[in-house]
Amino acid sequence: MLQKLKRSLLEEYEMRYSEENQQLLLPIYNIELNRVGYSVISISSKSGEAEASVVPKSCKESFGWKQIFQSFSNASTTAAAKSKSVVLVQSPLDVLAIASSTSYLSLSLHSGCTYLPQEFLPKLEYFDEIMLWFNNDVKSWETAKAFGRKLEEIRCRLIRPIDLHPAPFMALQQPNINLNKILTEAQVMEHKSITTFSKLREEVFSELSHQDKVRASFMGSVLIMSILTVVCLLS
Repeated sequence: MLQKLKRSLLEEYEMRYSEENQQLLLPIYNIELNRVGYSVISISSKSGEAEASVVPKSCKESFGWKQIFQSFSNASTTAAAKSKSVVLVQSPLDVLAIASSTSYLSLSLHSGCTYLPQEFLPKLEYFDEIMLWFNNDVKSWETAKAFGRKLEEIRCRLIRPIDLHPAPFMALQQPNINLNKILTEAQVMEHKSITTFSKLREEVFSELSHQDKVRASFMGSVLIMSILTVVCLLS
């Protein structure tokens, strides 16, 4: 699973591997660059799937701050040129995937995409633009939109939840997916009252692409069909 991650990157993030426990240890630093804990990635020997936890459990810091502040201090790096943008993801492995194949900076939320802690919001004042990239299921999409509203819609961009947009680490495993292209095409979050018909069409098709994952109510189906009819007439 880790073959596509750059070896130099694993050194940069100070990754350690415990062969006995089959775990990856990634140190977590706060914005003062003090180490406050570890992200522990456990890898299943059977399925190869990875599961993340934090040690100690009291650690509430996000993973990725040290590399972000290092890029701030090095004006010659490409990442520094994009330092006003950050990608919020749900796993440290997603941070490593983005750093492996793009020049974007990223942070993983300690709570995944479960909730957005209030105390985390002031730390994001460093950035003019925030991109939210979670998984491509309906729950993650709804969470991303909710987080975007909390972080100010005007500075947020979203990765749309289609099949070719899985979470970054999963996307890295697939040869036909370009992470940099996905981030470049991230869509600006707009207020509901400022919606063009092209955006409306995209919203409808996004909803329909998840019809096999969500049981729509009768009224919801009627609404979607009504919108489709209007969009087709105006296209």
